[in-house]
Amino acid sequence: MSVKPPVFSKSTLWILIIILIPLIALLNSLGEDRSRLQLPDTIETSWQLEALPISQTEDEFVVSRLDVATDQLQVWLAFSALPVSQFVEPDNVRISTQYRAEKLLVQFVLPVNDDAFDQLLWMLADWVPADFVAGVGVLGPISDAALSELTQTIASGQGVAVALEVPQASDVAMIASPATGTAEQIAFLIAKDHVLNQLSGYRIQERWQHATTPSYLLVNRNIPSEARQPMAFDALQPRLEQLLQAAQQPRDVDQLARYLAVMVAESLPPSFLTEQPARIRSVNLAMVNRQIERMQ
Repeated sequence: MSVKPPVFSKSTLWILIIILIPLIALLNSLGEDRSRLQLPDTIETSWQLEALPISQTEDEFVVSRLDVATDQLQVWLAFSALPVSQFVEPDNVRISTQYRAEKLLVQFVLPVNDDAFDQLLWMLADWVPADFVAGVGVLGPISDAALSELTQTIASGQGVAVALEVPQASDVAMIASPATGTAEQIAFLIAKDHVLNQLSGYRIQERWQHATTPSYLLVNRNIPSEARQPMAFDALQPRLEQLLQAAQQPRDVDQLARYLAVMVAESLPPSFLTEQPARIRSVNLAMVNRQIERMQ
């Protein structure tokens, strides 16, 4: 009985193996679902504002992005109307709300993994009223593809909204603050401290109303004229130095989240974070004393 010769020689088989192994690996890589959210190799705990990797894009709404190395992803949405569609809160997503600049500001905090991100997307698709999204902010590690998927989901949201009723303040003294992110607002804050420090014997209580535009300093009684004395140059300089030192201190993730929330609600550019020292240096005595004169 004769034996048939092999179809391929040993040398031919080795050539096929050498060619096929890399090809199989390549085909597998093309078919796999690459991670959209991935924890960074090193988790940071603080950042200098001047060195933040911040970017801003404009689609149907302004998207501000802080790509920092943390173990959580935070997403902020600013609504000009109140979403009323029902939704099931995702297991791995924490949700909180506040009013800012006549908008409803919603924060979503989730772990950096694709399962939690998918849960967030599923919720947003049903709940977000796309026509009323005024701004989006993202803080934490996210790929460009995932950011695009997030913004597309928001832009096509099927949620329903009703008119937003912003609560009004009722304090005796309501003093409008200059716009956020301006040197005039810094002068206003210095003037506020100068005036209220002279009123400690009056048991003055102060709080802020950020829900409206502009923000208001609320005081529980009228400010007497004797407390509105001009500030001296020698008193201003130490205060400016304190503010400069504070502006150059590193920030933690919670502080960055608060800054991002303000940026999203008030449509502020990235320079809001990076140019604070320059704004402080531009404050002068005349600006502060003009703000003191406004306080009634």
